[in-house]
Amino acid sequence: MTHRSPASAAIPLALTLLPSCIIDTKDGGAITEGTSEEGGEVGIGSTTAMPDTSDGQSSGVVGDCTSNDECPDGEVCSDGGCVPEGAPGCPLLGGPSCGNGMIEAGEECDGGADCDPSCVGYYDGIGSTIDLRLTHAAMRPDGVLLAIGDDAATSEVSVARIESLAITSSTSLAPWMSEARRIAVTDTGRIYAVGSLDLELGTVASVVALGADGTVLWSNDELGAEVATDVFADDTMVVVGGGVEGGGAEPAGFVLWVLDPDGALLGQVPASPDLRYLGALTKSGGELVGLGEAPSAPTRVIRWDASGVELWSRPAAEEGEPDAVLNVVVPDGAGGTWAGGAFGEVPLLVHHDAAGVELDRIECIGGAVGEIERLALSPEGRIAMGMSLYDGGVGTPWFAVLTAGAIDIGRTPHLIPDLPSSSEPGEPSAVLWAPDGSLHMGSHDVGDSASSLDVFFSP
Repeated sequence: MTHRSPASAAIPLALTLLPSCIIDTKDGGAITEGTSEEGGEVGIGSTTAMPDTSDGQSSGVVGDCTSNDECPDGEVCSDGGCVPEGAPGCPLLGGPSCGNGMIEAGEECDGGADCDPSCVGYYDGIGSTIDLRLTHAAMRPDGVLLAIGDDAATSEVSVARIESLAITSSTSLAPWMSEARRIAVTDTGRIYAVGSLDLELGTVASVVALGADGTVLWSNDELGAEVATDVFADDTMVVVGGGVEGGGAEPAGFVLWVLDPDGALLGQVPASPDLRYLGALTKSGGELVGLGEAPSAPTRVIRWDASGVELWSRPAAEEGEPDAVLNVVVPDGAGGTWAGGAFGEVPLLVHHDAAGVELDRIECIGGAVGEIERLALSPEGRIAMGMSLYDGGVGTPWFAVLTAGAIDIGRTPHLIPDLPSSSEPGEPSAVLWAPDGSLHMGSHDVGDSASSLDVFFSP
């Protein structure tokens, strides 16, 4: 795993839409703990900079090893051999990494040297299969899961209520939605689902509001876009991100809408040549944050103040660097955000404070080739990631948790073998921390109508 902090330059972006917290400090590649204005601790604790892995190749191997403890001072174990600390190559993070998607030296399965399926400090909870091709999920404050996806029996888009990892009720959205993308739930239980609706003249973005009991309250398929990709909601507003295909140099349509809880339009952001899609929405420090996309440009993190004025925009990669993409962004609990995606062929995490300063950039997580598609941050600062690992171009779901910059749990879902090359292709669908501290992780196999749900508990 590699930490680095390239300089970040703002990209001007004209948007209109909907204050600020402490700035974490960075010292020598580590995030340091800080305090908020109210005196509470913030940040995720210290993280340790790992050896440079810029070219992904090991060098200077002097002997077989399964952990850093077996190497001389000044060397680390990388790809089964001791190499000088700082040499290229993804390190084994203190030995074969449990659940990093690879069978490493000293492993018979992807469970660490002793093949302990619980990894470090965690034990496996409940595993279940649900009759829903899970696309996304959200969790109410009481721990009840709300999931959206295709019903296994009808293939219709449905919103399902899940308790004890079993579907207890569901509502079909077939009249209003053909393809599901995201779901959000407010503290009072109001549910918002977004996706697209197929009509005779084409595909349009769609948003559907449901009450806490699953009753459809209203819908809107006249947003002026082809797809709605994400939704953020609280009890005062609903913010929907979406986008348009094509449109030439001056695309027509919109990429963001602000609605009141009853569906009335409060404001919208038009598409532009450098902003065709806007998604992965969240709120941090009272301000809206999203990910913007355009053809032939890296994804960028964009932040607006409460009145809708754009504060800053940061690209996932600098000019001349390998291709980078960001798929998801979450608040860090201190006014900033973590964003996840991929840098070239390796998973990428980027940490910004409220002012847009890049605090940390973590690559080469677990030595994996793949990308991060889901993120969740626990109150204690553990970063849970839902990832797609790639083996010969085929994606396999993998879940991992970073604590203080190191993997302390990692594994594939319970229905899928540990070794990516022998597993069915699939996608991570949900990563959620529950109020009781448990971690819910969901995924589905490509082409399969069912999905797996797993629960892990922190010690």
